[in-house]
Amino acid sequence: MEAKNSELERFTYTVSHDLKAPLVTMSGFLGYLEEDAKSGNLTRLHSDINRILDANLKMQRLLNELLELSRVGRLMNQPEDIPFVQIVNEALASVESRLK
Repeated sequence: MEAKNSELERFTYTVSHDLKAPLVTMSGFLGYLEEDAKSGNLTRLHSDINRILDANLKMQRLLNELLELSRVGRLMNQPEDIPFVQIVNEALASVESRLK
């Protein structure tokens, strides 16, 4: 249980960090965008817009991958009805050689 909690903490930290990076980029370039708009520097203004768009696309990709990961987890862990006798027979078969 501790190992699972530790793994979940590492995963959460990594996801959080990866999702923050595009936000930091967008925030920084929004400041540059404002400066470049005030100064009339259209070349840098277009560059700033492209950086913001790239960061936005990265954020969308990360969120889509996270959503896909959550779907995979649900798909892989679909419950199914298995007769108890079948489970017992499989368990006995796996240890039968050790019992003799």
